[in-house]
Amino acid sequence: MKNKISIIFLIIAVSCFAKDKGKGLLYIIKNEKKVEIKIYERSNSNSKMLAVFTYENKGNGEIVYEINSERLVEENLIEFEYEEQGIPLCRKYKNWLKVIYGFEKNGKKLVGWIKYEKQKINYFFWSEHLKSKLLFFESSDKINLYDAINGNEVSFKLEPSPYLKYDYIMKPLETKGKWMKVELTTPNDNCDIPNHKRKGVFWIRYLDDKFSPKVWYFTRGC
Repeated sequence: MKNKISIIFLIIAVSCFAKDKGKGLLYIIKNEKKVEIKIYERSNSNSKMLAVFTYENKGNGEIVYEINSERLVEENLIEFEYEEQGIPLCRKYKNWLKVIYGFEKNGKKLVGWIKYEKQKINYFFWSEHLKSKLLFFESSDKINLYDAINGNEVSFKLEPSPYLKYDYIMKPLETKGKWMKVELTTPNDNCDIPNHKRKGVFWIRYLDDKFSPKVWYFTRGC
């Protein structure tokens, strides 16, 4: 049980917390054993190169994602599917994507531009991507449920969990702007069938004012 708890928290730490997830995610298409993507200072291939985003399949199940840059102290890589990582993007301009690729020692964001090449990379925005996922709130202390968009907050008792404080899951039903209508089930019935469960339909703010996620999902397992 202790190992299971450790694994769950490790997965969530890699995927979710202590990151700036931007408005969406840019990821490498894995059609070669090694792919390198250049990150530039401006939306121009003649501008200064700031960093290189690399994917490499070394064989025997070893897959490496890394960002190489002189100023980089912490990478801003996010696991969005099982063993697949990408860089958060904050803007699209013509055939260029502005990304938040890491942080300096003082915590300052490092941003740059990647040229969109459909043979090498792809991208999505969280506003669309999260519609197809089973969700939970990033913070267990900020679970806010509403009866309508900009409506009244609703109280709904959630079953406790030894892993994430509360045991529940939310299924997206529809979205309007930064709001999402969800069917909430407690305890989570996605992997195991509980002896009892309760459901409710609510509205939540699934995106913050910068269109970054306030909710997340399990990228591996349940």
